[in-house]
Amino acid sequence: MKKLFLTLICCVLSSVSFGQVDKQTQQINIDVKKNTIIVADFLERELKLDKKQKQICLNAYAEYGNNLNIARKKHLAKKIKDQKLSNQTLLKTSMRFVKMRDIKIKEILSKKQFALYNDKLLRFINPLTLEIDKKRKK
Repeated sequence: MKKLFLTLICCVLSSVSFGQVDKQTQQINIDVKKNTIIVADFLERELKLDKKQKQICLNAYAEYGNNLNIARKKHLAKKIKDQKLSNQTLLKTSMRFVKMRDIKIKEILSKKQFALYNDKLLRFINPLTLEIDKKRKK
C-alpha cells in the first residue's frame, strides 16, 4: 500500500513539474506573436510604409516568430547541459532566420528605407523576443 501511495505521489509531482516548463514556453510563444504586430506597427510609423508593404512586413515577421518558436521548442527538447553553448546554438539559428526575414523585407523597401531599417531600426528590436526597446544604445 505504501509503495502504491509513493508511486502515485511521484507521478503527480513529475507531471506537475513538466507542465510548468510547457506553460512557460507557451507564454513566450504568445508574447512573440503579440510583439510581431507591435514591430509591424513600429516599422510602419518609422518607415512610412503603405498597406501592402506593412502586410508583407507583418508576414515576414510572423514567419520569423513562428520559426523562432519552433527553434526554441527544439532547443528545449535537446536539453544541452552547457547553458552558454545552448544559448549560442539558439542565437545562430535565429540569425539564420533573420537573414531570411531581411531578404523578404529588402524586396519591398526602397534603398533609403532599407538603409534606415538596417542601420537604425533593427537596433531597437530584440531578435529573440521581438520586443522594442527605444532606449537601446547604438
